[in-house]
Amino acid sequence: MTFVRWLQARLARPIRVAGPGPYGWVVASIFLLIGSPFLVEKYLVLTLQGELQESALHCAAQLSQRLDTEKKGFYRTALAASADRSHFDALSKAWLSGASDVRAVKLLSPDGQILHSVTRAEAKAGIEKDVFNAVETLNRIAMAQAVELQEPIFTGLQQMRDESLVDLIVPTGTASTLFYVVTLDANQWLSQLAETCDHAVGIEIVPFRTDLAAEQGRYYQNSSAWEGLWTLKFQSKTPLFELLQILRPLFFVFTWLIAGMFFLYWRNFRLRQKAEMELRTKSQMLERQNRLSLLGEMSAQLAHEINQPLASIANYAVAGKLQLQATQPNDDLAALFQEILEQSQRAAQVLIAVRAILQPNPLDLSNIHIDELIHKLEPSLRFLCRPNQVVLVVSSTKSLPARINTILFEQVIFNMVKNSIQALTESDRPDKRISISCSENKGKIMIEIEDNGPGIEDDHAAQIFESFFTTKADGLGIGLSLCRSVIERFNGKLTLKSNSHRGVCFEIAMPISHA
Repeated sequence: MTFVRWLQARLARPIRVAGPGPYGWVVASIFLLIGSPFLVEKYLVLTLQGELQESALHCAAQLSQRLDTEKKGFYRTALAASADRSHFDALSKAWLSGASDVRAVKLLSPDGQILHSVTRAEAKAGIEKDVFNAVETLNRIAMAQAVELQEPIFTGLQQMRDESLVDLIVPTGTASTLFYVVTLDANQWLSQLAETCDHAVGIEIVPFRTDLAAEQGRYYQNSSAWEGLWTLKFQSKTPLFELLQILRPLFFVFTWLIAGMFFLYWRNFRLRQKAEMELRTKSQMLERQNRLSLLGEMSAQLAHEINQPLASIANYAVAGKLQLQATQPNDDLAALFQEILEQSQRAAQVLIAVRAILQPNPLDLSNIHIDELIHKLEPSLRFLCRPNQVVLVVSSTKSLPARINTILFEQVIFNMVKNSIQALTESDRPDKRISISCSENKGKIMIEIEDNGPGIEDDHAAQIFESFFTTKADGLGIGLSLCRSVIERFNGKLTLKSNSHRGVCFEIAMPISHA
């Protein structure tokens, strides 16, 4: 049931859709700025192309209607006249004078032979011969189709010099199946069509084409009645098309210019960020050095000031011990005076060692068995743990020598144990425990100091060895940093081995001394 309730709570929680961050808006704005010329150009081209297509469809419809009317007119007059020479002359003259697009009229036999022909008087030089020669190449399939359907049939467009000619096969409706062939000037269609169409559109009739892909400023139109015969080509006269073609290279230049400016700005921004970060890091390092320098001066001054009280304590301890030996030589107080004397001397040695660690001079090192040193410290460590109800467990596998400074190493162990005791005081568990183990691994001495306290927060785990970083209200933040520095002076390494809510484990690794 617990899982079901948790799932219901998750499903009932509103879904939050994270919007784009500030960098997202900046990048989107840059892309919009770069792409805006192309978007504007695309919009204008599509708009103008749509207007061109609309005008083309209107003009094509006008032309189809006009040609259909003309075909019916030719057919009616052909049916009304007989197919002899006298009627042909009158009919051809009527067609040539009545329609400006008629260039020639011919009367053909069923086998395609020219029986009679007449050409417009103002025809260009040589056009009459070309027209008559073109008659011999007429499509006989079109003639058969005209007879079968009994309606006029257009033939394909013929380009002759600068003329665009179309033949219209008109059946006479007689039993002899004679044909009238009317040669029409397609350019005349366009000149008459331009009067009723949009003046911003140029029209041209071209040979039939199947590829009608729209080009910028051009549009091709076919009709079912013109299939295989010709195609209308429409050209926009709007100067904006040419202007856009001229400006297209400028759009690319503008795009690269904006992209280059953005790249340079971003590069300068990143370099400025890097410089500011380096400056901030150097400022922090300088501040840390200043603090360390101040700490060194304070430690030297404190050592100088504390040495005199320590010397007085040692002198009082010696005087008390001598006086006690003179009056009561077997009294147990003599051991207490001896302990006071040793601890005062030890405190003086600690001050000397701390001053030495802050100086570049080499330390006073000696070969010491780590297990013996830890067992020697065990009573003092238990004395620290007892008031806080903490159990101390010390274990060692074998005797392991190391080259260290005894006083400084003892201070490292004391500081690590004190940190564990302070962490355990914040825990309410009854079995508070600190364990110190010493072992050998791959030629190194491994000392582990582990507790079962609440652990270190994940956000702080990476900073605990930094100088002046502390999570305690009254801490200075130099304990673990100083411990690591001391161990490194012994060619060792102090690391955080494990960290969880069940406790932490610090590990000290030092080389074994074979001297």
